[in-house]
Amino acid sequence: MTWQSPFTSLDISSVRDESLAGLLRRVASEHGRVEIDTAPGEACVVLSKAELESLENALAVLSDSEHGRRLHETVMQAAILARSA
Repeated sequence: MTWQSPFTSLDISSVRDESLAGLLRRVASEHGRVEIDTAPGEACVVLSKAELESLENALAVLSDSEHGRRLHETVMQAAILARSA
């Protein structure tokens, strides 16, 4: 399994049991995230704790502003429309 960046996408066939521990160590140490495609149109994400905390902090800052509230409303409306389609 080869990958160049802590922000990358892999096919599930390249992630083997013996390489999973290495993948997790690398994501954690490089504070990144890796998307693993499991099937066409389906994927999961391995995310370091540091990256998660960074995203949570960014969301907290955005949610404390009027722009953040409008963005949240727009995303929620889009999600509702996507579910009803």
